[in-house]
Amino acid sequence: MSARILAVLSLTALTMALPVILPAETLDIPASANSSMTMPGRGMTMEQVETEFGVPLVKHDTVGSPPITEWEYGGFSVYFESEWVIHSVGKRTRAPQASQQPAAEPPTPVEDPTFNQTVNSSEQEEDVTVHTEPVTSSGKDTTYPLPE
Repeated sequence: MSARILAVLSLTALTMALPVILPAETLDIPASANSSMTMPGRGMTMEQVETEFGVPLVKHDTVGSPPITEWEYGGFSVYFESEWVIHSVGKRTRAPQASQQPAAEPPTPVEDPTFNQTVNSSEQEEDVTVHTEPVTSSGKDTTYPLPE
């Protein structure tokens, strides 16, 4: 009986040790334009980068300790520690999305003669002109009445 229990336990342990195969979904990620771009490699010197890739568009000032410098080229930036390349980063270029549409023109305020009113107050000696402006909310003009 103990041999039978031992066999069942061994078979159970072996079954649990096997990897479980689960269905998976394949995700296709399009290659970006920068994926095939040649960029400076780690360990190149500033002189080598300038010889191979030309003069950068922008040379930022060196900052920090150890000194870190950034050079910007058209499609990528290169980061140096002292004079050695430590990292090159491709710039992302995004195509405009179809859902992005230009902003609509703001609505034209409706001319209303009540916006400019002259109030004659008995407490004051002179006339006071009150100018009110329409309040725009969600593209709709809302006019609030003046107290009388």
